[in-house]
Amino acid sequence: MIRKILFSLLLVISGFFVLTHFTEMQAVAGLLGRGDWRFLLMGVLIEGLWLLNVNQSYKALYRAVGIEESRKKLFLMATAAFFITTMAPAAGMTGLAVFIEQTGKEKGKPAPHGRVTVACILYLLADYFGLLAVIPLALYILWRRNQITASAIIASIILVVLAVGLATLLMLGARSSHKLSVVLGFIARFVNKISGLTLHRQAIHPDWAQNFSVDVNVGVSSLREQPQMLIQPMLLGLNNKALMMFVLLSVFLAFNISFTIPLLIAAYALGYLFSVVSPTPSGIGIVEGVMTVALRSLGMPLENAATVTLAYRGFTFWLPLVVGGWSFRRLQKAEKQA
Repeated sequence: MIRKILFSLLLVISGFFVLTHFTEMQAVAGLLGRGDWRFLLMGVLIEGLWLLNVNQSYKALYRAVGIEESRKKLFLMATAAFFITTMAPAAGMTGLAVFIEQTGKEKGKPAPHGRVTVACILYLLADYFGLLAVIPLALYILWRRNQITASAIIASIILVVLAVGLATLLMLGARSSHKLSVVLGFIARFVNKISGLTLHRQAIHPDWAQNFSVDVNVGVSSLREQPQMLIQPMLLGLNNKALMMFVLLSVFLAFNISFTIPLLIAAYALGYLFSVVSPTPSGIGIVEGVMTVALRSLGMPLENAATVTLAYRGFTFWLPLVVGGWSFRRLQKAEKQA
């Protein structure tokens, strides 16, 4: 009964999301209709390769923490998680819930929550460190052109803090679940104090810190003997960034807009950076503005900058969102048939 209520609520939220972003969706669809279909098709194919690369990343990480899951199921979970996180953002917890709930369900043996949690955290780390490999170059390009901004520097610092914070939590959890519990308990009490003053309720359950710490410790334990299994996911994280830049390249070619390699790198890095640190899910409303301003500051006419940004978001946000909605529906149908 509760599952049906939540599913109905998600449908309502999805409908509201479509209504509130319908104008943007129309603009993206109309814009793509004016591009060169050959390069647009190339962009779609590269985006498909990106989705497969993400799928392989999760496959490698699941193996690293001792979980066997089919690539088909991982694809459905990864894309559905993107959809649900966009529709109902909660610091990424809604996406994590998809992996925890669905992993191992077909075999009737749900995987330990700790291992699934660690695999998802490691995916984020691989993604962050892949982006951190590109950000310094992008900032250097902006600095050389006297276009570096305080917002770009602050966003980069936030990304570093997030990456270091996640890595620290994993290392602390690997050494001692008790120490991690103490740190997370302090964070939870601070958050609850703030939410108590503003929302008049606790945002985090009191037992969360201890339970999560034990889960992390269990999940990381399987990596201690084979740390080399993390090499492939990290390389795949870098490959993700390369594929996204090729998607952006296909957009420039589709609309016959001149570009330089430095401009391509800077625009991609800033767009993806703000999609990560943005207060809105997947950077909705933020990335569009940041990329347009970045391209304009690098010498591109405003109309061309807006064209590239909207078309690029069509490939990297709206297309995965549609695929994610389809994947979520497939998972729901599979549950009903089980």
